[in-house]
Amino acid sequence: FPNSCMATLWLEKKLDTDNSTVLCTSWHPTLPLIAVGSADCTVRVFDEQGSILAVGGITKRTSDVSCLAWHPELAILAMGWLDGCVSMLTLSDGKIKEDMVVHRSSITVLQFSSTGLPLVSGDSNGIVGVWKADAQHALVPRCQYTKVKRPTHIVFKGLIPSEIPSEFRMCFFVGGAEGHVYLCDDLGSCQEVLCVSHPLAFVHYDADYSDLILVTSNFQMAKYRGKGDDFSQVMRVKLGASG
Repeated sequence: FPNSCMATLWLEKKLDTDNSTVLCTSWHPTLPLIAVGSADCTVRVFDEQGSILAVGGITKRTSDVSCLAWHPELAILAMGWLDGCVSMLTLSDGKIKEDMVVHRSSITVLQFSSTGLPLVSGDSNGIVGVWKADAQHALVPRCQYTKVKRPTHIVFKGLIPSEIPSEFRMCFFVGGAEGHVYLCDDLGSCQEVLCVSHPLAFVHYDADYSDLILVTSNFQMAKYRGKGDDFSQVMRVKLGASG
């Protein structure tokens, strides 16, 4: 091929999940690792050759996994379970830290910030937990919110100056299955900023323009421009296919 061209070779690898139904998967954003949660109450971590890792490759509990999230840089996997447990697997030593203090129902969403902290979780009862980690990568609850309605999406807005000089708060949006959108931070503040008439299928924040983009289950896409905690609609279209 000419120097200006690039070719991609795709190889198919069959991953061994012990014939169990796959419930969720997650690729690591920078490392050649994929985590697979299956219906035998097991999470398996595979390398690029399709082999289960020798250390930390298998996590098994008495409850099925419901969602997975990788740390953006480190080989650390957060796992949410149907019984409300949130666990953190460190692949360097295979150690797992668990917490069942914040949640009592199925974890519906997990997301690390782009810096790796905080980790935010949501459950089917509407509780949202904000976590930090100690030196041993154990989960430590920082704050939680109970008024979010059926959280399904978490999108980070970024660091915002706090009311205390030289200090910042990490802000994030939480979208729910009932169309509500909340703006929260890691210091105890959470408020509803938007509500649409259908469940959310996609949520994206464009930091360059302070735009929040929503796509609903009925294929409506809307863009909202933010100024502080206020968001106003600047565009709405109906998505569809033609031809």
